[in-house]
Amino acid sequence: MTELPIYSPSHTDIWDRCAILSYLERDLHLVPKQATKKLVGGSAGTAFHLGASVLHKGGTVAEAVALAKGEFHADLTHYAEHGVSFETSIEQIVDASGIADTLPKYALADPFKGWAIQDIEQQLPEQGRCIIDLGGLDSDGILSVADVKYKRELKDYYIQGTIDEYTTSWQFLHYPWAYSEYKKQPCYRMYLCLVVYQPKFSVRLIPHEVHPDVQSIWLASAKAKWKRMANPDTQLEMSSRHKDSFGLCSFYRACFDYQLDEGLIAHDYVKVPRRISTI
Repeated sequence: MTELPIYSPSHTDIWDRCAILSYLERDLHLVPKQATKKLVGGSAGTAFHLGASVLHKGGTVAEAVALAKGEFHADLTHYAEHGVSFETSIEQIVDASGIADTLPKYALADPFKGWAIQDIEQQLPEQGRCIIDLGGLDSDGILSVADVKYKRELKDYYIQGTIDEYTTSWQFLHYPWAYSEYKKQPCYRMYLCLVVYQPKFSVRLIPHEVHPDVQSIWLASAKAKWKRMANPDTQLEMSSRHKDSFGLCSFYRACFDYQLDEGLIAHDYVKVPRRISTI
């Protein structure tokens, strides 16, 4: 019997939201020609947590800032080289991201002080190609996994909603299970490390307990989704919703104006292959 594939949290989440969106983004590698806030924000977040990983490994602030800014610049340059346009220069976007200002403050805050850190940027290819930001024993001595999220701007009245969104996300259910499989022992504690640059710098380390029964329900649901995802005969279904917190889906025009015609889609979208980082 062929073993059921395990898909990453991001892949599963996109597919579950809209299989057509997953096809356009992950199979065709399409990106809107005009860069979206989601694209820039996602790239900045990745750059920040790479810088944070340098600090977690004992590196200097200067090393962390240099790596984060370099990776952010390289990522945006990769998009630009494949036809994506930005409203301002890449240098201005990197400078305005706040990464260079925030990483030194993050280092001083030292949110994982008291942890016995065992794993940093740990890749788990057998558990859905996860990359664990940080894992180990928390200050209570409990096996835990943590994910660092960076927000360039997040007003106070959005903070609790953002925390709730992350702690109930598919990723925050997948990671404790994946880490359990990797460590060969139960893990039910998942931390959100929420870092905000503006309007006021803050670092919040929020624990979230995943009940064992919830983890079992999640795993059964995940296996059912992964089975459908792996089936080549599964129909690509259109979502019933086409708007989220960022506004209309970035592929709205691809579906409703261009009817998924690849020739017409090329007016507003370009193919951007996944960038392979050199670090």
